[in-house]
Amino acid sequence: MRPLEWSDKWSVGLDIVDDDHKKILQLINRLGEMRREGRAENGAASVIASVAAYTDYHFRREERILEAVDFPELERHRAIHGRLKTKTNEFLQAVLEHPKLVDVEGLESFLVHWWQNHILEEDMAYRPYLAENPEAEKIATAE
Repeated sequence: MRPLEWSDKWSVGLDIVDDDHKKILQLINRLGEMRREGRAENGAASVIASVAAYTDYHFRREERILEAVDFPELERHRAIHGRLKTKTNEFLQAVLEHPKLVDVEGLESFLVHWWQNHILEEDMAYRPYLAENPEAEKIATAE
């Protein structure tokens, strides 16, 4: 599987959210790099833990922003996020318990496809609510 490369077609119109997406894609690429180099068995758990932690952080930020801009599909979007968090945590648990049995290539493929589809389909639905919206920018930068 080829590494993911950021494209402007993935931009949701708010730099801080785009930067989160880029960071997550970098982490997925690191997992692929480890797999290709034969290091996944020893390091996959730390990368998957990083993906899970950063994804959780990103989803919380994104959901706060969507709430602030009155995105009408917020609850649906939140449910989609919940399913990915559950799946990622299941993979992490499996790697921690049985590192030699986990299909790292399958995990990488799942994450690549999930993120591509999520950004290009689900996240693009909220793009009009974020682009040039000062409230979105304010919430995005508040911690």
